[in-house]
Amino acid sequence: MNLSKHFTLDEATFSATAVSRGLENMPDSVQLGRMKYTATKMEIVRTVLGNHPIKINSWFRGPEVNKAVGGVSTSQHSRGEAVDFTAPWTGLPLEVCKILMEHKGLIGYDQLIYEQTWIHISFVQGKKPRGNELTFLGKGNYKEGIA
Repeated sequence: MNLSKHFTLDEATFSATAVSRGLENMPDSVQLGRMKYTATKMEIVRTVLGNHPIKINSWFRGPEVNKAVGGVSTSQHSRGEAVDFTAPWTGLPLEVCKILMEHKGLIGYDQLIYEQTWIHISFVQGKKPRGNELTFLGKGNYKEGIA
């Protein structure tokens, strides 16, 4: 099933942790609706990044999977609103973050986090996105801005 032109439900729900531990990782109808909205926003991200493929590391995480990977209970991944990804055909994660920041108004992200080896981006439907930009420093520490 496609969530959008370039993103599938299979890639959005894939989790090596779920597979290795035999955990189910399927969204309910509300989460699926959010994932479809997120997919439409990821299409904009893909276009901004030169229409090159995006490699999804993590998108949806059901409660058991989120717990297994050490995610917080309020994670936007559990709502279907967040995607961790790389764009190797565009550049390194820091370069990609800088490109996304240049198109912040067009993309309308809630959060953009430079996670060193990947990018975390999230979206909210039906409310104003915060437009937060953060850098992960390790051990649960973040700082404002992308650096």
